[in-house]
Amino acid sequence: MLTYARKKIDEGYDVVIMGHRHSPVCTQIGKGFYVNLGDWIEHNTYAEMSGGRIELKQWRQERPAMTCRLA
Repeated sequence: MLTYARKKIDEGYDVVIMGHRHSPVCTQIGKGFYVNLGDWIEHNTYAEMSGGRIELKQWRQERPAMTCRLA
């Protein structure tokens, strides 16, 4: 998944968002970001994009689990 995300970011994409891998991840790769949503059963995580940033959040938690600022 990281190899694919790097390839897409190298092609000019700002963000690559994936699911299926069950561990939530929000990390910078070069000039872009790779986000993996995690899973709903164990982590209750989802992503929200607004105002130039993407946040990986947990349902019913007041603060984001992770935040990535998009340039």
